[in-house]
Amino acid sequence: MFKSPSPRLIAGLMVLAGVVLLLFFAPDLPAAIDYQFERGTPGTYVIDDEPTCVWDRPERCSTRRGTFTSDDGTVTRTVELPGFLPEGSSRGDRLRAYDIGEPLAVYSKETDGYPVAVVFLACGLGPLMVLFGGLYLWRRRDRPQRG
Repeated sequence: MFKSPSPRLIAGLMVLAGVVLLLFFAPDLPAAIDYQFERGTPGTYVIDDEPTCVWDRPERCSTRRGTFTSDDGTVTRTVELPGFLPEGSSRGDRLRAYDIGEPLAVYSKETDGYPVAVVFLACGLGPLMVLFGGLYLWRRRDRPQRG
């Protein structure tokens, strides 16, 4: 018969999984906050090459190269725009974008290029897993007998 794992093992795995979530996603948290609240340098991304589409889903197109120009004209650079473009996008189209400090990419709310929900969920869930798993282990720790 299958024996269920001990609660201490589950709590230990919770702590480990929480730490792993934080190690992977915490470095992306400042960029996710900047993206979500549209901080950074606002500007326009112009699609420089013809978008390539997924063969079975022609509405899912992306571009590898374009030109970002800030609103005040002080920043102009060739970058990538991660994610899928709005349906019907073609070479020369302009999208509102934000430069949040990444060297090779800018982000636009019109695309699905930055996984904000994943980063926020992982950075919220990770500490909770560490906290609750750690509290369980602390309360159930082996203590020396007195007397």
